[in-house]
Amino acid sequence: MDSLMQLFYDEANEMVEGMEQVLLALESGEPDPETVNALFRYAHSFKGNSAAMGFTHLSKFTHGLESAMEALRKEQRTLTPELATLLLQAVDMIRTLLERTRTEGDVGDPTCEPLLQQINAVINGETPQPVPAPSAPMPSAPVQTAPAEPPTTQGAPQYRITYQPAPTLSAEHDPLQLLTELQEYGQVIECRFREQIPPLEQLKTDACYGSWELLYETAFEPAIVRALLELAAEGAEVRIEPVNAAPTETAQPTAAVNAAAASQPSVATPPPTETPAAAAAAATAAVNAAASKGEAQSIRVSTEKIDALMNLVSEIVIAQSMLSSAQTADTDERTRAAITQMERHVRDLHERVMAIRLLPVSYLFNRFPRMVRDTAAKLGKKVNFEVEGEETELDRTLLEALSDPLTHLIRNAIDHGIEPPDERRQNGKPETGTIKLSAYQSEGRIYIEVRDDGRGINTERVRQKAIQLGWITENDHPAEETLYDFLFQPGFSTAQQVSDLSGRGVGMDVVKRNVESLGGSISVQSKRGEGTRFLLRVPLTLAIMDGLGLTVADEHYIVPLTAVVEAFQYESLQHTALFDQYEMVNVRGEFIPLVRLRQFVGLPETDHDGLIVVLEQEGEQIALLIDGIAGQQQVVLKSLEENFVRVHGFAGATILGDGRVALILDVSDLIRRGRQSAERYAAVA
Repeated sequence: MDSLMQLFYDEANEMVEGMEQVLLALESGEPDPETVNALFRYAHSFKGNSAAMGFTHLSKFTHGLESAMEALRKEQRTLTPELATLLLQAVDMIRTLLERTRTEGDVGDPTCEPLLQQINAVINGETPQPVPAPSAPMPSAPVQTAPAEPPTTQGAPQYRITYQPAPTLSAEHDPLQLLTELQEYGQVIECRFREQIPPLEQLKTDACYGSWELLYETAFEPAIVRALLELAAEGAEVRIEPVNAAPTETAQPTAAVNAAAASQPSVATPPPTETPAAAAAAATAAVNAAASKGEAQSIRVSTEKIDALMNLVSEIVIAQSMLSSAQTADTDERTRAAITQMERHVRDLHERVMAIRLLPVSYLFNRFPRMVRDTAAKLGKKVNFEVEGEETELDRTLLEALSDPLTHLIRNAIDHGIEPPDERRQNGKPETGTIKLSAYQSEGRIYIEVRDDGRGINTERVRQKAIQLGWITENDHPAEETLYDFLFQPGFSTAQQVSDLSGRGVGMDVVKRNVESLGGSISVQSKRGEGTRFLLRVPLTLAIMDGLGLTVADEHYIVPLTAVVEAFQYESLQHTALFDQYEMVNVRGEFIPLVRLRQFVGLPETDHDGLIVVLEQEGEQIALLIDGIAGQQQVVLKSLEENFVRVHGFAGATILGDGRVALILDVSDLIRRGRQSAERYAAVA
């Protein structure tokens, strides 16, 4: 039952997320029939799954929502902002009820019916009544659960089902759709009409002539079958009678509950010449084809299993590194060849497992359109939210960790960045501001950008706030980058008043700390009156990377291989010593800041000239003076912050092949230190 429930919740959450995304897409663009149909497929599939699990309140509310949206589906009503808001509230209600089922079972909420009445009133052009505040949930009978997957029907109990729809025609009454639903939970053996259709001249225009009798085989409980039929068309009468006794053995489950329903195309009502038996056969073929397609495309695996597999691969990489290091001059040729071949296989294994862990950033980005819409409406602002590069892939662990920082940055962009419509008009801007969230991969890292076309950062206000806090004096005029760094200090805020969105000086410091804990960094660019750009840089993964080993004395250090540009003998370069330990080297006419690694890590200097390695990131370079190069190797990243403390200048640590620990240099931090030294020298000069 645990695996069944997890399967249901996984699919349910995907469907609710899909409904929300479709509604936002319909509101922001021109509605098209296929998009509206997609919304109905999500709602219909969710309703069926909930009924199969015995969550009657959840399925009933979704059924009512589906019925209310019928006018929207038939293009009888447009999706106004008021209606879109109510439908999104209904999706929130579904999400709330779904979450309650985890701990409380089949529960309802007294605000469900008033919310549906509001939606119907808006659709019918009436004045909606306000929805009362939610109260305690209404418990119902104990949850009735079904097997996780529809069993094969061979040898399963058979039932004679009599189905009489409501006496008047309803848009919900789609015979093929009902048969398709039944085919997902069992096998329709025989289907026939139970009444003679009257002559043409005696037909009533508003009457429904659709009474059937089915011979149906299923391992599901009759109550679940009844719920499916009654929910599919309100007012229907259903009678279910057993035909044979239940067998002593039943076959094992073979397909997930409604796994392909969300992507299944909507089906039209069959023409009068098509018999119900033929419709049932067509429905069976469609369902089986969709299920087969879904099974071939993906398989559900828990993240815990993937993480365990990744940890195992990391240990294999370390063991492989130890094996390679154990080679000596006496190692025979066959052993060397076997070790080399094993290295290739380990690398391939690592890449395959990494591919499993990687997810498109759309997994995270899809959460923000709704937040932008609601926040902008709350603040009385108009915001167009654009997303770019959502196909960029990133480690799932990193995606989850980036959720809070991006949420805060986007809210800040709406609250502090985007101006109210009247202010934008006065400044010659369009009333609707734009926030753009984009992602791309470069130099072995992922870059995520949050950009707005708002008022920009008022650096003078930041400076005055820093003076007020005692961080600088009236005579200090720091560079813009230094002023931007103040934004990430705890307790710093330029908001005029405290609100539930900002003003407490909490948030930006957490953003920076969270990003840096991932081995990443964040920078700010802003222009007064034109907008602000926040750029996050994070590693592609927190697991394994290709590195270059550097030596200083007896110590080993690692730099990401993607950051290495070139290496030179120290004496071959023109060296320039500047003020107060600030040094530069001339590389083909370009002066690059120099960092002596010995001095940086606190080791005594030596007369040995050594090598200079040029490192580059985002177009900026730093020269690193070292003793030697140990070679290229694949290393497993270990967090310093989790296992020790955060150490500035280092992105993490790894275990070498000989068992020693080597620190991994943070190239971004080294470049930033070099830039700050240049600024200090320029200020003194």
